[in-house]
Amino acid sequence: MKLFSNILMLAVCMAMFAACDTEQPAPSDEGLVAVELSLDAVELTRAFSNGQPVDIDRVLLLPFVKEGSAGTDADFRFDQNLAIQVDVASFPTPEIIMHLSGGNPYKIVALGYKSADYDWSTKSGKFAIGGYSLEDTGFWIPDATQAPVVYMDVCSVNSAEEFVAANALQIEGTLMRMVAGVSLSLTAIPDFVTGIDLVATGDLTTSIMLTGTPAGTQSPGDDLSRTLATLSPVRGASPDTGTVDFNGYILPSSANLGYQLVVHLGISSTQTYTVMAGGATTFPVLANQASNLSGDYTTAINFGFVMGTGGAINLDDPAWDGIN
Repeated sequence: MKLFSNILMLAVCMAMFAACDTEQPAPSDEGLVAVELSLDAVELTRAFSNGQPVDIDRVLLLPFVKEGSAGTDADFRFDQNLAIQVDVASFPTPEIIMHLSGGNPYKIVALGYKSADYDWSTKSGKFAIGGYSLEDTGFWIPDATQAPVVYMDVCSVNSAEEFVAANALQIEGTLMRMVAGVSLSLTAIPDFVTGIDLVATGDLTTSIMLTGTPAGTQSPGDDLSRTLATLSPVRGASPDTGTVDFNGYILPSSANLGYQLVVHLGISSTQTYTVMAGGATTFPVLANQASNLSGDYTTAINFGFVMGTGGAINLDDPAWDGIN
């Protein structure tokens, strides 16, 4: 039933945009003002232990025009006809020209991703976007264990006076990863271990695009996969020097997430261990951040992993994330 509801959610997201495509007339140049955007992209703030470079080559600009007066993001309605998708070769990008209706404030959601992961022109790929206002627009992926690399920024055009001040308004934005990273490294794996699964306990499947607020999670008894990856130890000269390095992305969540290691001891025998670090069994899943867990097999399995560079997450410690 949960699997069916997730498939239905994807269908609803895509249907909403399909309806916009068929019901709204094509935009004309009348009343539109050119806006020049230049976007940069930065690497993961709380970096993976092995580094993850920026590797996106497509940008989608979603304009939301202000129509309400509640003073919240619910005031901004998606202006479907003025959205544009552009392939880019490098960052910062050359100026991207889009056109907005003059006289109204806008918020422009800029998404960056791999061209192989999504195509706005066909509304197809590894994720779906759906909603009416900026407040409720959701970001959905069909497989919570395989979140694509997506960056995001929100640029604002605050008033009609900004349009009047120049024929071509210039805006700059910085794309940051909107997905969360998970990195787990295990060393000194004995030779009787033939494989290891990294399993999440409750992956997020849907989130509100702007805030990352959970809008749908996996639940006990559903048919959805929780295995982030399965790896065989890479062995050196000694049989007890096996290593595995898990690195992946999941959607962010305001709630912490737990993990398990399923250790394969041959063809059919397995043992399951809860991942621990510093006494914690759940870890932050925040946008543009990564949980880095590392340790040798015996110590990590029995006593816990080392978290980050200081043994535990410390958001106030610039040495942990590089931010002062």
